[in-house]
Amino acid sequence: MLVAVVELPETFTNEDGRRLKKVRVTESNCTGRTLRLAILNEIHSEDRNDHNYDSIEVDIYHEQKGDFVSLLEESIVETSIANKFGNRVRCTLHEKPKEDSNDGNSSPFPAIMGRFYAFDAENGMEIAGKRVFVNERGDLQDAGTGVNVWDSAILLARYLEKRPDIVKGKRILELGSGCGLLGIVAGILGAKQVVMTDLPYALPLMKLNAKHHNDDMVSSGCEQVECVECDWFNPKSMSDLGSVITMKQHKDEQWQADVLLVADCVWLHELVAPLLATLRKIVQEATNPLLVVVSFQRRAAKTHEAFWNGLRSIFSCVDEVDTASLGLEKPDVIYLLECSR
Repeated sequence: MLVAVVELPETFTNEDGRRLKKVRVTESNCTGRTLRLAILNEIHSEDRNDHNYDSIEVDIYHEQKGDFVSLLEESIVETSIANKFGNRVRCTLHEKPKEDSNDGNSSPFPAIMGRFYAFDAENGMEIAGKRVFVNERGDLQDAGTGVNVWDSAILLARYLEKRPDIVKGKRILELGSGCGLLGIVAGILGAKQVVMTDLPYALPLMKLNAKHHNDDMVSSGCEQVECVECDWFNPKSMSDLGSVITMKQHKDEQWQADVLLVADCVWLHELVAPLLATLRKIVQEATNPLLVVVSFQRRAAKTHEAFWNGLRSIFSCVDEVDTASLGLEKPDVIYLLECSR
């Protein structure tokens, strides 16, 4: 395990007011890029001020140089951190000077302070007459944004509750599933099969939450729910993501999804291109009509524009859902889209 002790700037503090944060990464080959994302994920999960993370640098202490250097430095970004610096490292977070971050990504959009939708993990949320309990944190020590329930996921869950026909009897694939709320909701609403995906750190809690709802999902007609690793920087094919279902059912044909769900996966600009590449790969491999339902919060101008334009380059039809007609309230900075080719 790699442990990074991170010094936070004054604008960031832990819940107990401290400016030091330990981030643990269990991946066997943690590179500079992986460590940077893990640190930003961890800080973002506790951030109540919704900072613009595209303007933040993460540096690591380089003992030989006697100074901090960027984790995105060419000699570090794809290098094993443990091999180069050891299993315990010092890092700092700092905001880029304004002249360096004036890239059009300083958000003119109003950020949501805290949650817009109430979510009580202890009492759960009711979906189609059933109570859904989703543990957000569990006992994970290296938790990131994937172990939080975000507003866009709640909105999409409520949309599926209003439109259960979208998932009922369908094969569902979800990207960035986090703690598993949407996949569980899809199963409770009668999805035939559900494949939830995320990075390795999110899978234990995702599996635990899914297991707790197994009886409700089975009673609704859901045959199988699987939690699978998916790294957008090295995306798997749709058939690979669904191969665990194929193997368990002893079938030779490649698994195909009918519906792809994506909720609140757009908060850092550098993740937009990998997410779009993963979407494009999955869509191009689809041999049957694939409906893609996306919900996300608009945070920074450049990030929002890149994602929006990317969706339009992949899909011939990108429709914004009229949530008001369904009695679903949402702020202007949260979008709910249905996409198809």
